[in-house]
Amino acid sequence: MKRFAVSLISSILAFTAGIFTASSWNSNKHRGASERVIVNAPCPPVVNVSPAVNVSATVPPPEVDIAQGRMKVAPEQVKLTSERLRYNVDVNYPQIVGSDALPIRSVNQNLSTAANRLYEWALDPVKSGLPDNGVGVSGYNTVNFTYEVNLATETFLSVNFMGYSFGPGNKFPEQRSFAVNYDLKTGKQLKLTDIFRPGSKYLDFIADYCTIYLSNQPARLIGDGIAATPSNFENWYITANGISFYFPACKVMACAEGEQTVPIEFDRVKTLLNPDVPGKFQITYP
Repeated sequence: MKRFAVSLISSILAFTAGIFTASSWNSNKHRGASERVIVNAPCPPVVNVSPAVNVSATVPPPEVDIAQGRMKVAPEQVKLTSERLRYNVDVNYPQIVGSDALPIRSVNQNLSTAANRLYEWALDPVKSGLPDNGVGVSGYNTVNFTYEVNLATETFLSVNFMGYSFGPGNKFPEQRSFAVNYDLKTGKQLKLTDIFRPGSKYLDFIADYCTIYLSNQPARLIGDGIAATPSNFENWYITANGISFYFPACKVMACAEGEQTVPIEFDRVKTLLNPDVPGKFQITYP
């Protein structure tokens, strides 16, 4: 998660350098155009810059082989632009290819729906504040998201979405990230209750672990964002080494500290896991 924030900051200079060239090109080539394309194109989006022109800087992530190469996680990219309606959308989302099994189709549909929800608001002319309506507009409705695969096996997929969105009513782009975890044998999106044993008091353990981990950071903890309640631990993902929990900016530390992530190795929680985890998902760890 933090590496995404670093890449955001490092991309501002490149964005600024190209903004006037992009403005001229778009005004001549794309006036009134709206297109959806699937392309094979890492994501250097913008931080604290008001998008005033159609600029897209997202490159799709690499493909990831699973099931000994019989399937793979491949990127699809949605690019939608309209100068008249004043929106610019560039969203990458993953799709599993190489299998037509019903659970795989279900996962693909869910991933596509999740991607659509990221940008559908931006296409609404009312929310765009069109100049035709007598509303002054200083920027575009802009959505720029990509993803990374945390772990992919023949029976399990964990993906992080990350990016930003911006509307004319915002002073700065809103950064956001979230994870989705799927059982590829059933097509079901997993919850923590699918991972941990009932009655194991796993939330108490996770809350205590996260509190100790974050208390060792330089910044001070705030609020009750690490209390042992399910809503505080909805953001999680699995890697080959364990399970990680992350907390949005402002939830457990001052907003300036950004998002916080706490990794917990499988060995730390193995007595709390359901008996078929991680074996069910073909996850091996030291």
